Amino acid sequence: MLPIHPSAKKAAIGLLSLCYAAWFILLGIGVARYEELPTRLKSSDLPLHHFDRFFRATGALLVLGLLGIRALTAVLFPGLYPGSQLLAPGLIYSLQLLLRWGLYYLHLSGLIFNPSHWDDGLKQAAPHIMSDHVLLGAAVQAGLASEACLPLLRWHTGSMQPLGHRIALGLHALVAAVLALLVAGESYFTVRYFHPPVENLVAILVGLLLFQAPLVLFNLKALQAASRARLIPGAATKTGPARKTGKRLTEGPDGEL
Repeated sequence: MLPIHPSAKKAAIGLLSLCYAAWFILLGIGVARYEELPTRLKSSDLPLHHFDRFFRATGALLVLGLLGIRALTAVLFPGLYPGSQLLAPGLIYSLQLLLRWGLYYLHLSGLIFNPSHWDDGLKQAAPHIMSDHVLLGAAVQAGLASEACLPLLRWHTGSMQPLGHRIALGLHALVAAVLALLVAGESYFTVRYFHPPVENLVAILVGLLLFQAPLVLFNLKALQAASRARLIPGAATKTGPARKTGKRLTEGPDGEL
């Protein structure tokens, strides 16, 4: 395993931190600035309306789409990604996608999110238990942050790596990070205008536990594995001089004393 470039390691940590900082800071501001219902705003009035439509149409499949692009890049550039950086995140993304779909269909059936399902006498829907849109945002944001981090762990030291590899890695990380920031910005408007604070806070907490925390742990383990690879060249370098020193001691004139 080749050593990761020190600057790439810092960039991976920085992008991962930026994605999560944007998510929690923007949503925290949105909760603090919540405007009482009913709001006169429509989603079409918001600055990120077009991205909102794209986000609703793709949902959690957006993350698998980026993973598919990485898999295609690995075919075009053999050796760019090890199998573990494609199969392991693919398994996690898929399991989280199934979990997300399960929660969404429970929401549509009225079994969760909307407690009015259990009281037929209510003429109006009771408040949601949590914001389903924010929960979707947490799932997608976690995958996008992961896709922004993982490519940079393959940016190696030295001139052995072709320029095309580095362009593909950097471009993928940049696109994933921008999408993660857009999801955070789009979710800010949802939090501020369309759901009361308690519903948003519950969704933020559930999203953190189910989607974000597992992927953060996976990313940190991948970062540790990439960092340990830097020790290989150093160990080889230290072994060489030690053997030469031993040879000088056995063959030197001091052995005759």
